[in-house]
Amino acid sequence: MTRLTLAAAGLTLIAGAASAQTMGYDPATMIAADRLTDADLYTTSAGAEWTEGEGIEFDTNWESIGEVEDIILDPDGQVLGIVAEVGGFLGVGEHDVFLPLEELRIVQRDDEWVFVTRYSQEQLESLPELEDDVWED
Repeated sequence: MTRLTLAAAGLTLIAGAASAQTMGYDPATMIAADRLTDADLYTTSAGAEWTEGEGIEFDTNWESIGEVEDIILDPDGQVLGIVAEVGGFLGVGEHDVFLPLEELRIVQRDDEWVFVTRYSQEQLESLPELEDDVWED
């Protein structure tokens, strides 16, 4: 009976892995959300031009200007944007702002993922601050 149970569990795992690959998803192109929260936020500081779906490479001239606090989804599961913590110094004077997805790119830097925006630090700091309870029911 134990062998039958182990065999069934093994087949279930193999079928699950095959199913994910046959659904058209390539795990090598996926990024888990927990790798993106607390990611650094950079600015191009130059009003970079980019088009929908276009990837960009990390540039060491970019300035780190904040940190991702949360990823915001709509009820259908589509990513709308991020909440970023910007401004302040050593944790004092920081505030959270919402950045829509069209103003962001996810870029790989060494072995981590970061976000980049075309907004300058001054533009980010001038965005309306999100209240702590904005996402609560």
